[in-house]
Amino acid sequence: MILLIRISCSVIAVKGESVGVGEKVFIEKGEIKGTAPSLAQYEVEV
Repeated sequence: MILLIRISCSVIAVKGESVGVGEKVFIEKGEIKGTAPSLAQYEVEV
Protein backbone atom coordinates (compact mmCIF):
# COMPACT_ATOMS: atom_id res chain seq x y z
CA MET A 1 0.00 0.00 0.00
CA ILE A 2 1.30 3.48 -0.86
CA LEU A 3 0.28 6.27 1.51
CA LEU A 4 0.55 10.01 0.94
CA ILE A 5 1.65 11.80 4.10
CA ARG A 6 1.42 15.55 4.55
CA ILE A 7 4.25 17.18 6.51
CA SER A 8 3.72 20.92 6.93
CA CYS A 9 3.43 22.11 3.31
CA SER A 10 5.00 18.97 1.77
CA VAL A 11 3.51 15.63 0.77
CA ILE A 12 5.57 12.42 0.66
CA ALA A 13 4.66 8.93 -0.58
CA VAL A 14 5.65 5.98 1.61
CA LYS A 15 4.99 2.22 1.67
CA GLY A 16 3.35 0.57 4.66
CA GLU A 17 0.23 -0.04 6.66
CA SER A 18 -2.42 2.64 7.04
CA VAL A 19 -2.23 4.88 10.09
CA GLY A 20 -4.80 7.10 11.72
CA VAL A 21 -5.02 10.81 11.00
CA GLY A 22 -2.65 12.72 13.27
CA GLU A 23 -0.67 9.63 14.30
CA LYS A 24 3.10 9.93 14.38
CA VAL A 25 5.18 7.24 12.66
CA PHE A 26 8.80 6.31 12.07
CA ILE A 27 9.74 6.36 8.36
CA GLU A 28 12.92 4.74 7.03
CA LYS A 29 13.90 4.50 3.36
CA GLY A 30 10.37 5.32 2.22
CA GLU A 31 8.63 2.73 4.44
CA ILE A 32 6.61 3.11 7.62
CA LYS A 33 8.48 1.17 10.32
CA GLY A 34 6.06 1.67 13.19
CA THR A 35 4.15 4.17 15.28
CA ALA A 36 6.03 6.79 17.26
CA PRO A 37 5.13 7.88 20.78
CA SER A 38 3.41 11.19 21.33
CA LEU A 39 5.91 13.13 23.43
CA ALA A 40 5.50 16.51 25.08
CA GLN A 41 6.74 19.48 23.07
CA TYR A 42 8.37 22.48 24.72
CA GLU A 43 9.50 25.90 23.52
CA VAL A 44 12.47 27.50 25.25
CA GLU A 45 13.90 30.96 24.69
CA VAL A 46 17.66 31.27 25.09
